[in-house]
Amino acid sequence: MKWDRTIRRLTPFLAWVALLGVRLLARTWRLEVHGREPASGADGPSVFAFWHSHLYPCAHHLATTLGRRGVPLAAFVSLSRDGEITARLAQGLGLRVVRGSTSRAGLEGLRRLQRMMREGVSVLTAPDGPRGPALRARPGVVILAQTARAPLVPVAAAAAAAWRLASWDRLIVPKPFTRVAIVFGEAVRYERGCDLEAETAALASHLDRALEVAERAVAPGG
Repeated sequence: MKWDRTIRRLTPFLAWVALLGVRLLARTWRLEVHGREPASGADGPSVFAFWHSHLYPCAHHLATTLGRRGVPLAAFVSLSRDGEITARLAQGLGLRVVRGSTSRAGLEGLRRLQRMMREGVSVLTAPDGPRGPALRARPGVVILAQTARAPLVPVAAAAAAAWRLASWDRLIVPKPFTRVAIVFGEAVRYERGCDLEAETAALASHLDRALEVAERAVAPGG
């Protein structure tokens, strides 16, 4: 209990350190973008989906490109203790934050995102978050894109050299001065009444293909 209180008191500091670290690291990355990168939000909001392990490079890139062009962005973040740090990090990058999970307040979080998208806000989310299993998509992201009548854009990232955290998702943090590839897959639109199970499986395939492209791009000789 005492340890939990200590961690809670340290959360703002830890989030500040994480934000500073991501910003400093990102300045050194040799970034390359593949696929059709959205230029603006003029055509309405989108849902950007990436595996949870790619959270840092994908969220940072989207926040510092679309965000700086004035496109409003929101992130769906877990209610967990780790999620508190992620939420503060996302806010530091200029993202609006909606808290929720699959077990607590998940439905309300989805409704809040739907309302925000009706106001023109694009959403960043991980279909295998917030607790996994890693690289296994769940239908919430498809439902969000379907009900908002918005395109879902698969995004993936890979780095020539990266640290992998000892977390459930094996989160990647690209090392300084390494090559980092961000890949945008083809946008997908979902019709009402579509086969949710099949479309969720297809989303996982889209993300895996984007990841393969990213990994080939940063491989030696790539």
